Amino acid sequence: MRRSRLWSLAVLALSVGAGLASNPKQAEKSFKEGLRLEEANQWKEAEAAYSEAIAADPNSAPYYFHRARVRYYTGDYPNALEDSGVATRLEPNNGDAFLLLG
Repeated sequence: MRRSRLWSLAVLALSVGAGLASNPKQAEKSFKEGLRLEEANQWKEAEAAYSEAIAADPNSAPYYFHRARVRYYTGDYPNALEDSGVATRLEPNNGDAFLLLG
């Protein structure tokens, strides 16, 4: 009984947390801003915009892929690899993300 109750509380907490984290409109707005900044070679600003997109919608592979690419360009290889790994888990057919993994 106790295990069942704990399991129910854990599922409820994850469900509520997932609902709070998802804001697709804000995510898309931040992502588009990141694309604009990346194109202008404003790497740190682009990284911040992609991070905002990820915070608003953490289940989008392109958001992680673009942040990975920006991090790669700035020499932040460990975090670029981490983001590429998340992108490939979310979207296993993303060949570009696999290329960043090496």
